[in-house]
Amino acid sequence: MTGIDVPSGPPPYVPPALPPASFKASNRRRSGGILSAISLALAAVLLVGSLLAAKWVVEEAPGGRASGYQDVASTSSYEFYGGDAYTGIQNTAADTEHTVANATNALGEVARAQASAANDRWEHLWAALAILLVVIGAANFVLSLQRFAAHRASAAV
Repeated sequence: MTGIDVPSGPPPYVPPALPPASFKASNRRRSGGILSAISLALAAVLLVGSLLAAKWVVEEAPGGRASGYQDVASTSSYEFYGGDAYTGIQNTAADTEHTVANATNALGEVARAQASAANDRWEHLWAALAILLVVIGAANFVLSLQRFAAHRASAAV
């Protein structure tokens, strides 16, 4: 031998050649463009959904509604039958009916006032919830739009 050592065994590992950087960037741009467009479309759907939900919350906010109460009208009248016992019984029955009708109407007024107070107390909460729904939907849409625009700008370069 001439003094050169030849290794005996398998040759050293050489990794396969990588694709050029331009291939990776164009492939990434293409798949990123589709994802950012899908993200923008989903954000638009979320924005529309949040606007509809906010409209529903404002219009149909739960609360005490007392519109079902109706005033009770008395139908009896005072009669005079010549001073006998029947006249007293008739007029006492009329007094009772008028008292019951007035008390029922007073209770209805109290219930209406309580329901109105409950609506006033919770109305600002439902309005704030509606505003929050719109802000979340709009913020998501704006962020998706910015990402989409940034991706389009980087793809143009």
